[in-house]
Amino acid sequence: LQNRLSVVVFALIPFALCWYLLVPNIGTELIPQVHQGEFNLDISLPVGTPLESTDETIHTVESRIVGVSGVGGISSAVGVDPTAISDSDQGEHTGKISVILEPEASGDGGNYLSEFAYDVISLPEQIWGGIRGESVLAQREDDLMEELRGLLGDLPQVRTDFSRPALFSFKTPIEVEIRGYELDVLTNLGREAERTMAGIQGLYDVRSSLQRGNPEV
Repeated sequence: LQNRLSVVVFALIPFALCWYLLVPNIGTELIPQVHQGEFNLDISLPVGTPLESTDETIHTVESRIVGVSGVGGISSAVGVDPTAISDSDQGEHTGKISVILEPEASGDGGNYLSEFAYDVISLPEQIWGGIRGESVLAQREDDLMEELRGLLGDLPQVRTDFSRPALFSFKTPIEVEIRGYELDVLTNLGREAERTMAGIQGLYDVRSSLQRGNPEV
């Protein structure tokens, strides 16, 4: 209590440094994505595709993914539980593959002291990259997703959507609403908007919510 001014000054110095050096570099996002070394790949086939055909397609996609460098493991689910609450565009024609990245190599294998030193040295870079949304792990995820997009692009009638785990589950970060009363007009405008947005750099996995209904007898 005898050095109040000194205490206040020494408290304000780190606060000012954080305010002018750290805060301007912190990214802002309403619902931040979680970078934990994994992401999801949603597979969609034309509505009405039987479960057996969807399963064969999922196996084909899996065989391509496991051969890619950087993939540590995968798990898949085909179709959807009819008793569970799901999106209207899910069914026997859809599936999901979860991709887990390989652990990043650190130091010399088997040398625990070198691995510990590597972790300590790289810790500031990992923390700073995480604050700015430019961590090494996030970049590895982006690179792997981009590679898989090119690898799966030649599959006929297969639609792929990539997503990361999120703190809260929202359908998409960017949405465009088109309203009207004529279904044919809405369909054409939706397809036109989908094509236009797909050509914008930085937008991926663009799709229209207006899909064909499930065939019924």
